[in-house]
Amino acid sequence: MELTKEQGYELARHGTLDIGDGMTLRFREDQDAYTTINDYDYLGKVSPIGRHDYQPTRPDGFDGMAEKVSTQGDTFWWQPPDYLRKGWVTYEHKATLRQAVRDVLDYGYQVFVVELCKGVDAYGNPIVIDYGCLGGIEPFMSDEDKGETLRDIVYEMNVPELV
Repeated sequence: MELTKEQGYELARHGTLDIGDGMTLRFREDQDAYTTINDYDYLGKVSPIGRHDYQPTRPDGFDGMAEKVSTQGDTFWWQPPDYLRKGWVTYEHKATLRQAVRDVLDYGYQVFVVELCKGVDAYGNPIVIDYGCLGGIEPFMSDEDKGETLRDIVYEMNVPELV
């Protein structure tokens, strides 16, 4: 099944979407305990600086573009991604990346879970008959972007086409 943009947005905003024939899509966000910022290259790499460690020298593999980034109580060396070196982005883009790095360091990545539910059990809880999930998602994604991501997850699930 392929959700429309409006359906994806509704699922992101309200957490449920009735798709007919007694079936509902249910969305929830959880913390991604398995993905770290260094698992991806698009935000660059980070190396923690201890609370009482001045660490004036850059870690191995960090060059002159590296800078210190402070988060909620911690400080890290941040080596921006290589594409910044090539001059493909503006100062504003680098500032946006820096904020994304801070957000991921402070709040971690998210996991999006979409469940296809049909009927209820003896306790009144929805019965999950299929699910899809995607981890490594940045925090603070807009509802529009969440809707697009949810559309992709539902597309990969075994959701029947309903007329």
